[in-house]
Formats: sequence, structure tokens, C-alpha cells
Amino acid sequence: MSRDYTVLQMQHPENPLYRLLVITGRNDLEVRTSSRYITQRYESLSGQRIRAEELSIPPRQSFDAPKWQSLDEPIYLERLVDAGTMVGEGIRPSPQHYSFRLPPLFVWAGDDVNLQVNYQFPEGEWLDIDNSRLEVSLNDQYIEGLPVEKNSIAWDLWKLLGNDIRQEEAMLDIPQEQLYGNNQLSFYFNMAVHTPDEGCDLGLPERIETRIMPNSHIDLREAKKFAALPELSYWVSAGYPFTQWADLSQTSLLLPEVPQANEISAALGLVGRMANATGYPSYGLDIRKGLNMSSALVDRDLLVVARADHIEQSALNELMDPFAIVDKTISIEPSNLWQRLKIWAKADVSTESGRARDELTSQAPEQALLATRSPLNDGRSLILATGFSDQGIQQLTSIIDQPEISRQTVGDLVTIDQQQSVEAYRVAERNIRGNISWNRLVRWYAGQYIIPVLLLMVIVVLLTAVVLHGALNRREKWRTHRK
Repeated sequence: MSRDYTVLQMQHPENPLYRLLVITGRNDLEVRTSSRYITQRYESLSGQRIRAEELSIPPRQSFDAPKWQSLDEPIYLERLVDAGTMVGEGIRPSPQHYSFRLPPLFVWAGDDVNLQVNYQFPEGEWLDIDNSRLEVSLNDQYIEGLPVEKNSIAWDLWKLLGNDIRQEEAMLDIPQEQLYGNNQLSFYFNMAVHTPDEGCDLGLPERIETRIMPNSHIDLREAKKFAALPELSYWVSAGYPFTQWADLSQTSLLLPEVPQANEISAALGLVGRMANATGYPSYGLDIRKGLNMSSALVDRDLLVVARADHIEQSALNELMDPFAIVDKTISIEPSNLWQRLKIWAKADVSTESGRARDELTSQAPEQALLATRSPLNDGRSLILATGFSDQGIQQLTSIIDQPEISRQTVGDLVTIDQQQSVEAYRVAERNIRGNISWNRLVRWYAGQYIIPVLLLMVIVVLLTAVVLHGALNRREKWRTHRK
């Protein structure tokens, strides 16, 4: 049988200023073959027409997204940029920015996330050493200002003896809460100059250079690939949990039985965001029409994209515990006795189900995101992205792409109104997901269920006191008897 997996580039038939890319085949399988070919061989494409070939594409492994930095070794800054960008020129050099992506991670108390900075200020008497700093920030949050020279009485005495006391290196601690899926580390050499007593000549050399040294690095080897879900911030920043496998091979995308154009557009935009987060095409994504559950979805994470009225009319609406779409807004089921006992046991004051129920009754959201456990498998996740109008679902991807919106997308329920005002809540119970040893798993649960742990400690102390009291009484009677 002849093959006709074709990719064709031609002049746009309605506007000659544009080009039209045609990906075609005689059936669905051939169209998919052509699509995969251009994503794998795009660097070698040339001409106006090519005959695509079938390619063997191996499945991805967990947490191996090409854009995600490995946690098994330090992240050296020289690997993130071209070597020339690590050198600044002039008295006011441009800030140096280093962007990197991370999988969701967790750092235990006592473990460290370190930034080793090796740097060079220019030399010369013109530089005001006392007032010059290397300003370090992460994701627009200030970390520390590093001095030119080491600063202490001992080092000052060492300098008086004619020795060099330039610092040129520092080890900084990075707070875990400042690390996201998409990060930017920034350095700015904030240099001050001595002002001459007479005249205007500052004595500046012809060439002034500042450097971040190539061996500077971030050490995340103590961090674990571990997350408490549901949590929408992971999905918005890194596509997680769907992107745990970069090809989305364990994700199913659910659309209405007859999806409208704006729902398809929103779904493609959201899938594109996840592919951008991983740096890998979504070859393994399973797409299904119909908002229904089936046994084939038991071991898959679920992304649901549909207009709110389609959700409300579907069987899925009864399965998104504790959420539901009712009368053009989101309803939250009251906690049952067992759930209230869990909240009490955790001493969890951050659960906002009561506030969410009160506020949602008066809201008229344009878009909403919600995350919960899959109704088929507690170990899998379900995320619903919806709009309450055609315009709402159409604009969904562009709305959450805005940095001021995405920064506020936290918790497991987020609503956005027509004025792009964001309300975020944490309602559902969280479960852990990721790689974690059994002893740390026990430690994590002990940290979650504070009240039972405290009661257990009290019981242990009381039992110990009873045992010791009995032993001491017997000891006292024995000594009395001997006398």
C-alpha cells in the first residue's frame, strides 16, 4: 500500500502575505504520522513539500521533561545561558538573568537548597567598595546583597597587613516557597564610584567588567519530587501532575460529546501550555468526547475542558466531590462528620470551604479552575477548566497566561470574574504524590495530623509515668523490707 504522509507549505489562498501549512494524510493515522514527523524533524525541514516517515518514538519516563532541571546534580548557571552573557560591561551593567524550570519539589526542614555564587567586581581605586553590592533576587524577590570585600574586624586587620580580602564567593540559602515551576534568578552589580574632591574626572578605566563565574550553581539535591495535591499552582506553572510524564501518556483530556469550537480552542491552548512547560510534544495524550467516567480512565489523570453549562448537564458533575456546577456558579458540598474530624485532627486552619461557600453564592465568575481527586482513583487527579460563557471559555488560556493572574492561582479552586479579579480557595483534602521514603512518609503524616500525635505523646508520657511510679513503689517497699 502506498503512503501519503504529506506536509505542504503554500501561499495562503486568501492573503498572499501569509503562508499556509498543510498537514495531511488519507486517514487519521497518516495525519498523526505527518504531525509527529514535523515535531521531531523540524530542524531539518526545507522546501515546500515533504513526504513524512513513520518514526519510532519511545515513551517518556516519569519526571524526565527536557526543560526540567535534574535534581540529581547541581544546576550550573553556565548551562542556562551563553557564556558571553555572564559578563557585564560598564559602570551600570545590565542585570543578568538565568531562567530554569523545575518539577514540583519539597524540601524537608533541616535540608538545604543552596545557591553558590562566585563573582568578580572590577578592581581600581575608583570603586567605592563599601557601597557596592551584588544584588541577588529570585523570581523578583530579593535574597541578599553580596559585598565586594569580606566584612569583619579580623578581615580589616588582615587588609591592613596588605592582603587581599575580596569576598568573590558566597553560599546563600534559598527559601523553598520562592521556587516555582518556572524560575528566574537575577544578579545586578550595583556599583558606587568615589567622587573626586576636585574636578570631574572619576578615574574610570576604558573597560569595566563584572562577572558571574561559570561554577556558580544551585544545589537542589536535598529536594524531593513530592507534592501535596490538589494544588492548581503546580498545574499553572509546570502542568503538573499531567506533565509528570512529558508526553502526557498518562493523561486523558475530556471534552463534551459535541465540543464547540471555543472549547476545542481552549483545550488546545491548555495542552500547548503544558507542552511548553516540558519542552516536549504531547504525543501520548488520550482525547475523549463525552464527560463520562469509564474503567479505561482508572489509572489516568483527567483534564476536563468544557463550558460550565455542559458540565452541569453531564454525569461528571455529580462526581467532582466536593465541587459541582449549579445555576451558573460553583457549589461546594458541606463537610461530613468524617471530614470534619480530619480537619480537627490536623488542626487545619487553612481550609476555606466555609468562606468559599459564603462568597461563591454572590459571585458571577467568568472562568473557573478546580482540582480534586479522580472519582475513579484517589491516587490520580482531576482538573476542570471551564468558562461560564462562550467568551469565558475562549479566553481561558490567555487569561491564565497573564503573570498577575497565574501568581494568584493557588489552592484547589480559583474563580476569575469579568474584571479579571481572582479569588482562590483551598477546600479539598490533600494527598501526597511523588517519590518519598517510608520514614519521611511517616514524618509527613505526623506533621499533618498534629492533634492525634500530641494525644499519643500525652498517652505515652502518662503510661511511662505509671510504669515508673509502680517500679519506684516496688523499689521503696523492697528497701523498707530489707531494713
